[in-house]
Amino acid sequence: NTRFTKVLMDGDNGLNILYVNTLDAMGISRAKLHVNGAPFHGIVPGKRYMPLGQIDLPVTFGYPSNFRKETLTFEVVGFRGTYHTILGWPCYV
Repeated sequence: NTRFTKVLMDGDNGLNILYVNTLDAMGISRAKLHVNGAPFHGIVPGKRYMPLGQIDLPVTFGYPSNFRKETLTFEVVGFRGTYHTILGWPCYV
C-alpha cells in the first residue's frame, strides 16, 4: 500500500531495482530478502555490484478505474538513488 512518485521506467535495463531505503520506508523487513549471489554491472559506473538480495512484490500499474496487478522481482541495492525504484524491461514483459 505504498505509492511511488519517483519511478524510472528504463527499458534498456535488465533489472528491476529497489533501493534499501525504499524497502525500509515500506516497512518490509530485510529478513524477507532472498539471497541470489549474482552480481551485476552498470548501476555503479565501472564497478561490479552485489545486491543485498531479491524480493518479489505485488505492483499495481494504472489508476483505480483501469489497472493491472503483477508480481515483480526486484534486486535490492544498499545505496541511495534519485528514484524510489527503477523498473527495467522485465516489468514490461
